[in-house]
Amino acid sequence: MNIITAVVQIGNSDDKLTQKEWHCFYFLIKNVIDRLSSQIHFSGCSSSEAPWQNACFIFELSENIKNELIEKLQDIRKESKQDSIAIMFGDTRFI
Repeated sequence: MNIITAVVQIGNSDDKLTQKEWHCFYFLIKNVIDRLSSQIHFSGCSSSEAPWQNACFIFELSENIKNELIEKLQDIRKESKQDSIAIMFGDTRFI
């Protein structure tokens, strides 16, 4: 089983989502990551005083479920009427 690192970034800088909608969008994303990741290294959100909302998750997952993650995130993006979700995959090296 090959483990890869993933970074997922979401945001509401265009104010399309109300606070309640942002809350639902965030937790749908978080729940998928919680279920599919083997280890979460970081999750955080923009400052509560910022004029926008965004969040970032950095985690490990098995490479063989990478496509499943992408499909689930796409479904949530569409359901939440968002234009995009940023995702990056890579190998972590300790030096």
